Formats: sequence, C-alpha cells, structure tokens
Amino acid sequence: LKASRVSLTFLNMKPLKDILRLPLLNRCHEVALYFDLASLKDLHDSFPMLIRSLLYDEGGLGWRIRFVTREHTPVESEALYNFFHPISGPLFRMLYRLTGESLKYLVPFYDLSKKLQDTLNAGTFPSFYKDMVYIDPFQNQIVGLQMSPFDYFLHYFALHGTFPLNNIMLTGMPRMQEHERVKSLYVTLSSLYVITFLPTDTRRIVLPQNVAMLVRTMPEITPAKIPKKAIKYLLPHRLDLDMSSEQSEVVQPESARIVHWRSTSIMHIFLDVWFGMDVRSPNRLPTLEQIRCMRVLVKKLHAFSICADMCDSISFVELRKTAREKLSAYFNEIFICLIFRWPLYDGTLVDVMELWLSYIQPWRYQPTPDMSVGPFVEQRYEQFITSNLQIYTQPFLILMQRVLDADLSRAINTCLVYRPCRVFAQNNLLLLLRQRERLLLEHKQSDKASPSVTARSVEPFEQQHQPAGSLPNAASQPYVPLFSDEAALDLRKTLRKLRSMKALINKNNQEQKRLGPRQLFQYLMNLPTWGEEEREAQSLLARLTFAEETLTNMFHLPSAEEDPFVEPVSSDSADSGVSSTFVLSGEAWIDPALQPIRSGENTFLVRFLHTVSCMLQLMFGTEIQSLWQYNHVPRMLARQLLLPPCTIHRFVRQSDGSKQLTAVQLPGRICLRFLASYKVLAIIVCSFLLGGVLFGAPSYGFIALILLVLSCNLLSEEETLPPVTGPVEQ
Repeated sequence: LKASRVSLTFLNMKPLKDILRLPLLNRCHEVALYFDLASLKDLHDSFPMLIRSLLYDEGGLGWRIRFVTREHTPVESEALYNFFHPISGPLFRMLYRLTGESLKYLVPFYDLSKKLQDTLNAGTFPSFYKDMVYIDPFQNQIVGLQMSPFDYFLHYFALHGTFPLNNIMLTGMPRMQEHERVKSLYVTLSSLYVITFLPTDTRRIVLPQNVAMLVRTMPEITPAKIPKKAIKYLLPHRLDLDMSSEQSEVVQPESARIVHWRSTSIMHIFLDVWFGMDVRSPNRLPTLEQIRCMRVLVKKLHAFSICADMCDSISFVELRKTAREKLSAYFNEIFICLIFRWPLYDGTLVDVMELWLSYIQPWRYQPTPDMSVGPFVEQRYEQFITSNLQIYTQPFLILMQRVLDADLSRAINTCLVYRPCRVFAQNNLLLLLRQRERLLLEHKQSDKASPSVTARSVEPFEQQHQPAGSLPNAASQPYVPLFSDEAALDLRKTLRKLRSMKALINKNNQEQKRLGPRQLFQYLMNLPTWGEEEREAQSLLARLTFAEETLTNMFHLPSAEEDPFVEPVSSDSADSGVSSTFVLSGEAWIDPALQPIRSGENTFLVRFLHTVSCMLQLMFGTEIQSLWQYNHVPRMLARQLLLPPCTIHRFVRQSDGSKQLTAVQLPGRICLRFLASYKVLAIIVCSFLLGGVLFGAPSYGFIALILLVLSCNLLSEEETLPPVTGPVEQ
C-alpha cells in the first residue's frame, strides 16, 4: 500500500512526457501504472505521444525493440516483452480500453503504404478502409485514415519494421549485425501478434478483460447456420453424435465478434504495410526483419485459411476464404521484383527464397498433417497452383540464373539451389506444374486462333500496363515456360556450375590427402577444427550432388557423362589468412578482409589489425603492389601476409540517388587478420611455452615457429606459384 501511494504521488507530480524520459526498466513499470490510474481523457490525449515514443522517437528507434534480444539484453527483453504482450501486457489493456470508447486517431496519408496510396487516389476504397477514409471537405482531398486505437497501434508497429536502421549507432547497446537482428524482440512480437490474432481454432481464445466494453463497438456478425438432416433412425450412436455436435457449435457471441474484428484488422494492416511497399523504388528494399515477419504472416494466413471450423460464424468463414486471395494479390505483385533486386553478397537472398517456398506450399500448414505418406499435394490445392502458376515457375528460373553469380563454396549459397530442388521434387508437385503449364500454353494458342476469347481470361497479369524501363514484377515479365527449351538451356548452365564446384571440392579433398611438408603443416594448423571442416565439405558436396541429380531427372537434362564440359573454377586465395571460401576465380562480392567476424576470431583484434593493415597499406602501398609483379623470393615470403589482387563488387550511389553495381579492382594488399584467430593465438602461445621449456627463452620457440612456417611454404611455393612476369590481371 505504501509503495502504491508513492507511485501515485509520483504520477500526480509528473505527466506522461516526463515518465517517458526515465530509464527503460523504470519506464515500463511507471507507464503501466499510468495506464491503470490515468483518466480516460488523459489516455486519449496522450495516446499519439505514447505511440510516437514507443516506435518513433530518437530517429525511429523508439523503445529499441528492434535492437533488443534475449542473448544480448535479457533483462530489457523480458521487461519489454511483458509490456507489449497481446494478452497480459498493459499496453493492450490500454488499447482495448480506448477502443471500447469508439475513439479514432488520424493516420496521415503519407504514412500509408505506396500500394494503398495508389488505390485510394484512384478512387477505390477497400472494404476494410471505406469507413476510415477522412476527406478534407475544403480541398476535397484524402487526408488520411481515422483508425481505432487498436488499428492505429498495429499500423505503426508494422511500419516500424520497415525503417532501415543499418547506419544507426546505439549508445550503451551492442552493435548488431543484420543477421542477428532477425532474433530481435520486434520479430518475436510480430510473430506473437500474428499467431494470437489469426487463430486456427476460435474456441481456444483468451479474451481481454474488458470484453463487455469492447463488444459495444464491434460490428455485428452473422452466426453460423449449419443445416441439419433429420434423424431417420433413433439409434443410440446417432443420438450421441447429434448431441455432441450441438454442444460443439455453442460459441459465445462476444468471442466471435472480438476474434473476427482483431483477425480482420491484423490481416489487412500487416498485408498493406509489409507487402504494400514500393520495392521498385531504387533506394527501397525490405529489411531482413521485415522479410522474416512477412514469412510468418504467410505461414499463418495459409493455416488460417485452411482451418475452416464449423463453429465459426458465417462472416468468419468468409474471412478465412478470402485470406488466401488477399495474400495472393499482394504476394504476386511484390515478389518477382524482390527476387530480382535482392543482393547476393551477404547470403540473405536465402531468406527471400524461404519466403517464396513458404507461400507456394500451403499444404504444409494443415492443422494435423499426415507425415507418414510424405509431402503429397492434395487435390484441393490444385486451384491454388493453377492461379499462382507464374509464382511457382518464374522465381525458380530466376534463382537458377542467379546461382550462376553466387559463390557456391559458401554453404548458405548452396541453399539457393538445394532448397528449391527439394521442394519441387515432392511426390506430385512437378507433375501438377507440368499439366497446368501445358493447359496454359494450349489456352494461349487457342487465344491466338480465336480473337473472340480475350487473353485476360487466361493471363490477367499481361493486361496491366507497365511504364518503360520499370523493374520487373509479376505483371510485366513475359512468361517463360518451365518445361521449355529456353529454360532447359539456362538450367544446363546451372548444372555445369554445380559440377564445376563439385570438381573443385573433390580436387581440394585430394590435395589435402597428399603427404607433403605444406599439407602436413596445414593439417597441424587446422587440427582443432579439422573434423568440422571435413563435415562441412561433405555436407556441401552432398547438397550439390542432390541438386545436380534432381535437376537432371526433373527436366531430363544430360548427365555428367553426356555433357562432360565443366567450367574451370579456381580458388587462389588460401594462403592469406582469410578462408579460401571467401574468393573464387579472383572475384568476390566484398573485400575478403571485410568479411563478417567469425566465431573463431576475436572481435577487438579483427578491428584493430584491420586498422593497422590499412595504415601499412597507406604507407607502403606501392612497395606491396610491386611484390606481386615478378616471381622472386620476397614475393614468396610476402604471400604469407598479403591478399592477392581481386575484383570486388560494390553498389555505388549515382547522382540521381539510385545505386548501381560496379566492379572494383583491388591490388595486392596486406592483411593481418589471421592473427586474430583464436587458433593462431593458441599456437603462438604454445610456441612461447615450448621455447621456455626447451630452450630457456620463450622467444626462441616463437622464432622456431616462424622458421617452420616459412620453410613449409617455401618448399611448396615453386609448385603452386603460377609464372607471372607482369602486373596481375583478373
């Protein structure tokens, strides 16, 4: 009681804007008390300021839910999770309280998605938004949408995940890489909201506490009316069945109305914000967090549309039926352009690919899938395959083309060809695609023969007008048949690259098995991780083999014996302290010295040694580059500390604000990053210890280690060093 009086006194002294300046943990506690003790008028007046603080203040950071993870900041993560929780959190209690009073808040027109803006400007008001549109009576222009507090928060929460935050440095919090941000609290909360508000079983719903207040503002919905047949024979088991069905159909009207309202809101708002952004803009791409959230939404909408429960109201059954249609309308418009523009260099294209694979496999999200018969496409999904045929076939061909530019020595990039092959190798999916594509081509031929039949009945996406020079999407790309000679030609190129990479891996395995001073020393250096690297190489080889066999069998392509041509692939970067998987054929997407810090490296030493290397390169750049011009002993020694010349690719911003991918030639340069490896540091420490034990001087052991390294490399340098008589050209 004393503590509550102190808090009440504190709240009476300070308004909400002062509470929002408190440290995060205190802020969560005091804001929750404010929600419980403040009057309805105070909550109404302070609501926009609260949402701005949660999601917009500090340059778009808000309460930093996109930078909080359980691994890095467990205390802050737990406090924010409890605050934002959709069932027991104080934030949603306040949202339900305001929503029950029929209060509205204006979302400005410029905060809407590009797709929704274009739709409203065209004079088409979607059914969900038609009652929210606010038009200025004097200028006769759309000002924005007047949303309920619940919808208002969901809109800005979804919009918060679309802000690019790569260049923002946080004070007092660890710097997060892009791949670490997908574990943030924002992704966790987004998944939780989607799972909670798009239920597969409406009978297992936890309703808010103020359910009676909410029902007053909810729209009326029609209860389910399931016709029953008269019982012809009075058999006991028929009577039990009828009684159980009557009991199962009893649904609380309050539950049905609230569940329908929340499901409708989150489905429309999240689809509009996440899938409605303009990805054809030169400077806009979704964040990796947004891609993960979009994938969760796709999965849940599939499950939501499949589970047509008999106990649902008629309106809710209709909502389930239209969920997949709305998803298809948004997905087909955004994805083709997205997969064309997404960069290859950081491995995140795999996340975009997984989004696509989740969309084209709705049968995976049945409530009780039968795993005993394997992945089999049921007949009820054939209509979905027919209407989305282009999204099945065209991204597959695009991915196979992009594999030609990918570094397949990285395990993450092999997923670009391995995962689609696994999905398309399901029992009858390829057969269905072949049948549907044949029907499509026959209809196109009949359209050419009979002008009375419009092409819109077959391919509506061909009727839309696209401006010249626009980026490709599902509406503008000409359809390339998956089972055609043109596609087979591209797939043969992909097969050749797979076989080339397999040949390179087998060659490296054979070289490692050769007994020589250089191989023996490398084996001793890699002894702590030898088993792990060998397993990774075997896994890489197994994926490539599976993809090769699957493509050969599915599309009847020539085997390796029938098509013996293999494009040469070299890896001439294994001696510079950077992993040989970073550079292939003298080309890389980014500088090998700037690769992400690995788990076997010390973060501080990597950054410190990179700074030292840059200073040495600036001071002695000309001398270092000259070491690569001729074959001589100094070059052999310098190869232990230098990176070879290579070509990298960068996105260079143009004068019009767009970005263009350009190739940049990098000369030979010094790289001390190998000294940041825990393995190298352990070997150096052991050399000092052995020097002290054997020679009485630790430095002697370190000198012996240096001599051993140089001797092993010089003995094999003449065999591996190519004859170069001038500047190296890539």
